[in-house]
Amino acid sequence: MAEVVIEPLEKRHDRKSFRCGKPELDNYIQALARQHQDKGFARVYVAVEQGQNQVLGYIALAMGNVVLQDADEAVFARLPKHPMPVLHVARLATDERFAGKGIASLLLTHAADIAIEASVSIGVHALELIAMDDEAYKFYLHKGFLPLKSDNMRLYAPVQTIIEARNPRD
Repeated sequence: MAEVVIEPLEKRHDRKSFRCGKPELDNYIQALARQHQDKGFARVYVAVEQGQNQVLGYIALAMGNVVLQDADEAVFARLPKHPMPVLHVARLATDERFAGKGIASLLLTHAADIAIEASVSIGVHALELIAMDDEAYKFYLHKGFLPLKSDNMRLYAPVQTIIEARNPRD
């Protein structure tokens, strides 16, 4: 496979052939992603091979917040008692033909980069998401996300933790 790059979703990208095996995620990239992006509901980024248009995977990002009542007490014990601003991963999917090739990890890294960059200009406490199923939940845990509450599929990764993981102290 040629070098994979992440680009903002554009009209030229081939979304129609995308299949991840989850109809809701297939339908989103094929029919809704451009509309959501045009209306400012989300920013969608696609993984493509350098110079190509076939969508290998995608991630949709939006601003959000975490309401403290939704989190275990220990998670936010020392934080302000108001909703915490987050960069929300609305959707993440990899075409099944490219599964296991690191596409999802590359897209998550891109989202983390955006969260870090945004946190310099505006308040962004964490990268946050809701896993679609147990398989996705385990994937996010493996990537360093932490559960917000023990009885749901919502996870987060604080921006400061992401920065520290990238720049370990000697």
